[in-house]
Amino acid sequence: MKYRNIALLLAGVSGLSIASAAEEFTAIPAITDVAVYRDGGATVTRRGTLKVPAGRHTLILDQLTESLDEEMLSLSFEDGEVRVYSQEISPSYSTTPASERQAAIEAQIAILRAQDKDLQAQERGHQMQLDFIRSLSQKQNTETSLSFTDWQNALAFVGQQSVDLLRKIEALTLKRTEIGQEIRKLERELRDTGPDREDFTSARFELMVPTEREVTYSLSYFVDDAGWSLATEGALNTTEKNLTIRAAAIVEQTTGEDWYNVRLSLSNNAPTDELGNIDQNPHILTLVEPNRMERKAYSMAPGPEMDVAMDAEEIVVTGSRVTANSSAFDRMYHIAGTVSLSSSGESEIIDLNETTSKAALVVRAIPERDTTAYLFSDTKLDNFPTLRNISPTLRRDGHFVGTGDWPDLVQGADLKLPYGPDYAVTVDYIEEAPEDGDSGFFGKNNAQEKRALIKITNSHTEPATVEIFDQIPVSGHEDIKVRTLSDATTPTETDMGGKQGLMMWRKTLKAGETWTIRHQYRITYPSDMQLISR
Repeated sequence: MKYRNIALLLAGVSGLSIASAAEEFTAIPAITDVAVYRDGGATVTRRGTLKVPAGRHTLILDQLTESLDEEMLSLSFEDGEVRVYSQEISPSYSTTPASERQAAIEAQIAILRAQDKDLQAQERGHQMQLDFIRSLSQKQNTETSLSFTDWQNALAFVGQQSVDLLRKIEALTLKRTEIGQEIRKLERELRDTGPDREDFTSARFELMVPTEREVTYSLSYFVDDAGWSLATEGALNTTEKNLTIRAAAIVEQTTGEDWYNVRLSLSNNAPTDELGNIDQNPHILTLVEPNRMERKAYSMAPGPEMDVAMDAEEIVVTGSRVTANSSAFDRMYHIAGTVSLSSSGESEIIDLNETTSKAALVVRAIPERDTTAYLFSDTKLDNFPTLRNISPTLRRDGHFVGTGDWPDLVQGADLKLPYGPDYAVTVDYIEEAPEDGDSGFFGKNNAQEKRALIKITNSHTEPATVEIFDQIPVSGHEDIKVRTLSDATTPTETDMGGKQGLMMWRKTLKAGETWTIRHQYRITYPSDMQLISR
């Protein structure tokens, strides 16, 4: 230990003043806990215990990774009476017996490489001289100003100079070969000395301890080079009508320090996407005077649609007009037992949980938007913790279906999990002409009709439950009337989820059965007004 002769005055101990010499304690606390974040990074916690006398002392925690974030480093004590006055971060390195020898060898190698670089430059210079001299001999057939004797003398000079340069180049090449051999010899010796010197970070803290005691401390810091991804698999058995969901975490880290037998926690806070989401919004109608539309069309102000929306009569319509995904919140998964993970970047797969639940198979489509029918597995996960932001690998009856985004798997909630297209259920959407034309006069009102024929065929060899979704516009003005026609097929549900105008038809089709839905409605509004949609 290194002692510093500094007297400290300790107050509050039986009214006495006690002087204690300061000490310097150095420790390498073990990593005990790691929390890894799904969007990258980890919080590493090291813990240790030491006995310290009363007074002000220095605690040095050494061999911390170079990659730690200094701004997010903190030291805490279980004993609330221990005070931390200052901290200082500095580089350090491992002090192995081979370190000094390694440094000496590396210095020798550096000197030899510098010598080789200088010799290489000389070799290139001589080669350029040689190329120039040789080029002179090539002028014999083109130069006529020199006599025959002069050319003989010139060629003799060129030949002698070429020989001298070749000897110099040969000597340099031999010297460079010897240097190369010496470098390789030193490199082998360097490898034989053992592992390379490791560079670390050292944290220095100034402490005040009121009385002699054993203290337990925790050092926490953040590192970037770590993360985990959630691997989920959904296995649907259409014969048994059940769904098995498996979840695993793939953890990687290259932080520069290995994690041995640590308590591992995983934080889930990444965003999510959707896959095959059946989502609709109300279709609101309102009115505006035609001359306003014409006036706005020639205005230099923002476009007509924006102005109409601003000038339209204020209306109140219930139900959500905007669809928004709930933001994902941070969830921690605590892994039972301990985990070891090296800093090599190799993945560690950790099983999180697995559950099997009963599933109802439902085929769904919004044919006005897309005539593709999608298979959904409707289920409830009672014994499965909530998972968010997942992109599962899907299998159906042992066959790979694909990957994509699922909604959050909320424990205990009724879930509708998309399982990709069902090509054995075909949907046709046929627009029919209105009986009174696309538009017409209905007394003092204009009228518009929508007539669509939806045909669904079940080509499976067993029954299939099908749900078809569509909507009718919602009046946003008292003079706009929207009503379904008498021939329209009555929907099974309307205004789903509190959203006006949305509707759904449901039916279980026999094998080979075709089901026809008539979607029909009429809109009437004053003939002196113009209908707009928003």
